[in-house]
Amino acid sequence: ADIEAVRAQLGMDGIVVMGNSIVGLVALAYAATYPEHTAYAVSVAGPPSVPFASDSAEAYRARAMSAERTAQHEANRARLDSLQAAHAGRGFIPTYIANGALYWADSTYDATAIFEGVLVNDTLFYDLQRTPFAWPEGAPPVSVPVFVALGRHDYVVTPNVWSGAKTPFTDLMVQVFDNAGHWPHLEDPDAFDTAVLEWIRAHEARR
Repeated sequence: ADIEAVRAQLGMDGIVVMGNSIVGLVALAYAATYPEHTAYAVSVAGPPSVPFASDSAEAYRARAMSAERTAQHEANRARLDSLQAAHAGRGFIPTYIANGALYWADSTYDATAIFEGVLVNDTLFYDLQRTPFAWPEGAPPVSVPVFVALGRHDYVVTPNVWSGAKTPFTDLMVQVFDNAGHWPHLEDPDAFDTAVLEWIRAHEARR
């Protein structure tokens, strides 16, 4: 509803709505609710539901995380207290930085810089993460084309959790980016931009 209010205020129509992580699911929910205003929806490292197939995610981590990445993750987590002291009152940000080896293709990447000056609504963020959401059985089909971008090195929303996922979308493209983790648009921007734009152009050519 908030996205729709902004769209209406701006007087835009036929929009491309995109979200990263849990907000990717918000983008899909918007497209399903307001298909008449949505040209395309893009979910970047977003889950198909809340909760998603955690057993599949755990199996992927056990199989795909290297010993070096696991050790890096443990070392990062050991910094959590100092990160929380350095980012006092900033909610989930120090925890996110400490879990960097689960989010980034480069397990040593320090995300501190990208959060400088960023204000996060922690209440909304945790509500989105913890409030169950599933696509209703027998939901009417939605023809809005959906592109789901996943990272090969994402150990949170692992690239296997979309396998067999049921959504109302009849035109669904799932692509895994081999050189990215939870942020394909930032970690491998050229490949991401090319893939999404080519996908849109192919749909436009068929209209």
